[in-house]
Amino acid sequence: MEEEYCRLVTVRNYRDATFQNSTLNNIVSLAAEICQSPVAIISLIDDTKEYFIARKGIEMEGRQHSATFCIRSLLQENVLTIPDLTKHKRFTNFDLGIGSPDTRFYAAASLISPNGYKVGRLFVLNQKPKQLTRSEEYCLQILASQVINCLEQSSTIQIMRELLKKEELLKRPRLEILPQRPKHVKPESVIGEL
Repeated sequence: MEEEYCRLVTVRNYRDATFQNSTLNNIVSLAAEICQSPVAIISLIDDTKEYFIARKGIEMEGRQHSATFCIRSLLQENVLTIPDLTKHKRFTNFDLGIGSPDTRFYAAASLISPNGYKVGRLFVLNQKPKQLTRSEEYCLQILASQVINCLEQSSTIQIMRELLKKEELLKRPRLEILPQRPKHVKPESVIGEL
């Protein structure tokens, strides 16, 4: 239970730090190109929702997740590839709820944080059945690693900004509380009186 809580905190920190990140948009474009798929998505998954933090070929910003499908994707250490969803027993009854109901091809690489939490996925979709080459799978995995690097960097920057804001707020009241020294009194004379 504690591990899931930590995973959810990591997801929230990443979500808070990803607003309008052009690097993530470039990664989904590259994933779509490498895998020759019209749809590519970077998602973060919490306990109820899947957030599409970068996407190509789809307008949706997220969805309530199909727990079973998302969990199966997250449990994978390597790239999960389903060449034809209609012919795969485990997934024939699942509605991805993404894009066209005619989606046939699905491939995903888990997003694994440095502390080992599986927080989301980088995935591609196609209406045509297909198989990724080993090279394409490798590239998808590398891109997923780059997503994590980008999320870590953005999260660190966000934390640093918040700390700087807090530090500035802490400094202000102290300066306002300190009595102002009269202009005509020299510091040496005040010290000498003590």
